[in-house]
Amino acid sequence: IDFPADRKYELVDGMIRMMTGGTPAHSRVASNILVYLANKLRGSGCRAYNSDLGVRVGDTNVRYPDVSVYCGNPAS
Repeated sequence: IDFPADRKYELVDGMIRMMTGGTPAHSRVASNILVYLANKLRGSGCRAYNSDLGVRVGDTNVRYPDVSVYCGNPAS
């Protein structure tokens, strides 16, 4: 699914929804979690990803969580 590039969107129950921006505090917490998980997962075959990686949740939902963990290679 290709969303317009000038803003960030999620697919929610088959409907395209624009995402809101976060606060500096929210970004700091997400960054700290990402760094922590990346260090803990080193060598495990799993990796931590930031909110640029979309996660398909069923047929009608694509979400962009602050941090996600994927083991193996995420599909392109």
